[in-house]
Amino acid sequence: AFPRGGGKPPMVWDQASSVMARGEIQLAMRDGHDLPPGAAVDPDGNDTVVPEIALKGAQKTFAGHKGTSIALTVELLAAVLTGSA
Repeated sequence: AFPRGGGKPPMVWDQASSVMARGEIQLAMRDGHDLPPGAAVDPDGNDTVVPEIALKGAQKTFAGHKGTSIALTVELLAAVLTGSA
């Protein structure tokens, strides 16, 4: 959370640093859905859309709109550290 002046509520965001959160993979497994292509790899590093295999492998790192959240975090922290907030 990042405080804001003027009586406004704080800016709050939650972000996984992977293409999708592990909990989303677990939900896909529970519900019998495939993962979107490019979300995970198997233990050998091959792309997979199968949640059970993805949970034994690794999640891929973020891109797209999630990169924007990282940029926003850096800007907010820089504003505080430089005294411009």
